[in-house]
Amino acid sequence: MHIKTLPSWLSSKLSRSIKYLLLALFLSVTLLLAYTLHDGFRSQVITLWFNLGAFETYQPEDLHKKSQWKYLSEQEFDEVIMDTVSSLKPPLKNHAKVFDIGMGVGAAFKVLQNHYPNLKLAGSDISSTAINHAKDIFPKFKDQFHVHDMTIKHEWIKDNTFDHVFSFGALAMYLTQEKMLIAIEEAIRITKPGGSLAFTHFIEPNAQPRRSIVAPIPKAFWFEALPQMGVSNIRIQTMPHEGERYQVLCTKNKKGH
Repeated sequence: MHIKTLPSWLSSKLSRSIKYLLLALFLSVTLLLAYTLHDGFRSQVITLWFNLGAFETYQPEDLHKKSQWKYLSEQEFDEVIMDTVSSLKPPLKNHAKVFDIGMGVGAAFKVLQNHYPNLKLAGSDISSTAINHAKDIFPKFKDQFHVHDMTIKHEWIKDNTFDHVFSFGALAMYLTQEKMLIAIEEAIRITKPGGSLAFTHFIEPNAQPRRSIVAPIPKAFWFEALPQMGVSNIRIQTMPHEGERYQVLCTKNKKGH
């Protein structure tokens, strides 16, 4: 009995798919243990994880899945983003300048543009693959998207540049507490006096779902730490579709305050 072999192109494609699945499984397990890893290795694992997500193919409406928000539907992701944006003080306006720290492929920007089509977008991410995708998706703002570590100063950005600065998940999920404060200090620096900031997807110790969150942070910590960093109007709110995860919102003090 003669058994036909697979065409070489199909065999190669299947081989690549199997390698991808095995690597994705390895990274998934590693991320679950991320809080035990050395900072440098953790950063490399996270970068690989998001590069893998950015390589995957999804429908345009599922752009958020390229940034590993695979457990949320398009509507749920929209509700997560807009829940945060609707709580900003001062509120987001249509011609505002906004910056997303850890922007991924720009999934949050896609949601924001649907509601505020005239926003001026800018952002950074550690993943070059994600940033390249974002530049393709938002060509008008491609020069405003940069590959950069959020814990290092964005040297090309002057102080007090943006009306609103936020990080949807990246800062809260993949940094240690010490590095969160460094990244937040940088976010505050580039925010205009009186501008608003939001950081999402924190979780308290023993709360769920933790998944890949590196460092659980008690809510009380923010009321102690943030006033010393030049912000006020600090609020902590729960998030839709995210269990016990929470978000932190605040306003940069105006000069003289």
